[in-house]
Amino acid sequence: MNNQSNKPKIGISGCLLGEKVRYDGGHFMDKWIANQLSKYVDFHPICPEMMMGLGSPREILRVTHDPETGERRLIETKSKIDHTESIHEASKKIISSLPILDGFILARKSPSCGVITAKHYNAKTGYADERGAGLFSAKLLENDYQFPIIDSGLLFENDYKDLFMRQVFAHFELRNLERKTSKLQAFHAAYKYLLMEHQPAKLKELGQIASQTKNIDEQFDEYSDLFMKTIKENKPNKKKRINVYQHLLGYFKKDLTSKEKENLLKKMDGYRDHRISYQTLLELVDFLVDGHIDHNSKAYLKTQKIFEPYPKELSPYKF
Repeated sequence: MNNQSNKPKIGISGCLLGEKVRYDGGHFMDKWIANQLSKYVDFHPICPEMMMGLGSPREILRVTHDPETGERRLIETKSKIDHTESIHEASKKIISSLPILDGFILARKSPSCGVITAKHYNAKTGYADERGAGLFSAKLLENDYQFPIIDSGLLFENDYKDLFMRQVFAHFELRNLERKTSKLQAFHAAYKYLLMEHQPAKLKELGQIASQTKNIDEQFDEYSDLFMKTIKENKPNKKKRINVYQHLLGYFKKDLTSKEKENLLKKMDGYRDHRISYQTLLELVDFLVDGHIDHNSKAYLKTQKIFEPYPKELSPYKF
């Protein structure tokens, strides 16, 4: 199934959008998702427990694990009815009918949908002694999709929200890119400094793939796999971000006075010492770009995704 929308498409636990599908007959609506993110993406809502035919309200479910075999099962807390096979079957149906997606947000703490926050109860002691994936999420993760999958609880943390948004919008742009080597090279050039934030060592390797003259589908598939793996598995840190900032300032070394350079380096020290945010540094560079846009080298910087990898209205950072 092709996604004809001009927006990224995100799979999501329906309860996060306000659908009354939870065990208590209610919902788990996330206001940022329902009121803000919904303006910029399309959603594909799912609910494994409703797909199982359990209805809402329903008895509480829990994940149990055997401490010896590691086997995970989905059990009703009171009746002790075992729904493991049912959740596996529902998971297969949901996964097989998914449209093309750019990300997935799954409800935190859910025994079916939680990605890292579902409680796992020891089958011997009855105590919750582990946290991990719900049984639907576990099946979804087995597919090793290119797109990012996140536990909704992590979206309360700004850095995780920022990373997820970067990944969703980059995946959407990349999969909709016209399959021409020139287009792939332009995409790679635009993501140069964002990639440097994640893993500088992969920048050259990705550039080589983008420059190859081989089967275009093989080229795009190889590039897409490595690109998404790079930005999903390598988080930016202070050292890498300071390196990017220094590279960006290098474009202005002939345009700034000694005093201006000194002040900009002091801002870098402020970031290093946790006194200002990295986003503030990027805003400063963006301001410099706007002031020197008539220079060809500065105009190139305006194409860099690092300044706006997704709509600014979705940014968790306030300047």
